[in-house]
Amino acid sequence: MKKIDIHVHSTVRPGVLRPNGTTYATPEELRGIYDRLGVERGVNLPSCIPECSYHFITNEEAIGLARTSTNRLFRMLSAGYAELFRNTPEYVLLIWAYYVLPLILSRLLAQKLSISPTPAAILALGFAYSGFMSETVRTGLLAVPIGHSEAAMALGMSRFDILRRIVFPQGLRRILPDALNQYVSLFKATSIVSLIAVEDIMYQVAMINVEEMRPLPLYTGAALLYCAIVIAASQTIQVLTRRWRERGWA
Repeated sequence: MKKIDIHVHSTVRPGVLRPNGTTYATPEELRGIYDRLGVERGVNLPSCIPECSYHFITNEEAIGLARTSTNRLFRMLSAGYAELFRNTPEYVLLIWAYYVLPLILSRLLAQKLSISPTPAAILALGFAYSGFMSETVRTGLLAVPIGHSEAAMALGMSRFDILRRIVFPQGLRRILPDALNQYVSLFKATSIVSLIAVEDIMYQVAMINVEEMRPLPLYTGAALLYCAIVIAASQTIQVLTRRWRERGWA
């Protein structure tokens, strides 16, 4: 298969032979590549983001609450959980969830089990970012003035009602900016899930590149797509954060 380099130059007619024997790609060819990337391959935003989000939201709330518990055992276990997953690279967790976890489950259950790529990616990224978010939740809860809880106790409210109606609503407003930034980080982390054959953007780009042998426009387009989404999300978060702080919500 002859390798075709992509060079479109205003002074050279596209499609003709270059001096080194390669050809110039025409604009129609370039558009065809991106049409295939978006239509035939069905590329869209990583589908595991909502599942990962739900997974680490539920985990981080429980772990964050446990970090502020008066029970020493709960505090130790939640601290160990947070430190373990905060300090383990996402790539290591991804490989472990896909290759190692099925082996452990197979030994325990005495039957061969396997985990498909998407659930493995959800588990790995969910646990990784629940460790970060648990610290965010803990910080937000501790930022609520202790006097609010003492006033609620003086009114006869139970500890559960104080947490549900006084502490948690105020803490949630304080953690919103950091939580949204964690979502942006989660989106960027999904770029590695193609390593275990999750059919995300990078996986589709790699598959098309095998057929077309044109890495420059394909990988550049994928990088620009990620950058555009991340920059738009970051700017939106900055605007929302500024408004929340002006209103005293964060």
